[in-house]
Amino acid sequence: MKMMVKKVGQTVELVDLPNKYDTLKDAVGGYIECVRLEKGVILWCNEEGKLLDLPHNFTVGNIRIEGDVIFTGDDYKGGNVSLKQKQIDYITGLLNKKPSAYQEWLDRFFEEEENT
Repeated sequence: MKMMVKKVGQTVELVDLPNKYDTLKDAVGGYIECVRLEKGVILWCNEEGKLLDLPHNFTVGNIRIEGDVIFTGDDYKGGNVSLKQKQIDYITGLLNKKPSAYQEWLDRFFEEEENT
């Protein structure tokens, strides 16, 4: 199944992986949390990412995503499906989007807090 993996500090990568719970769990390094995005895209992340103090990966809207993530398509019946090209383009655009001035300030604030 076509999925996209975004590891901290790396560019997003299109991969072909089996549609299994363990695939998602291994990709994020722990218990999974589902975040539904636009265009029928699901972002899977480590549900304890903030508690475990995982490194910042990227920001979606005003939500900071910590740790590695994986993206799948949504079948709207509680399951995953392969990503389509329009979804791949959406994810790539989302990750390349310049953050707002407010989000840049928040990111700097949290980085300074982590370094003190």
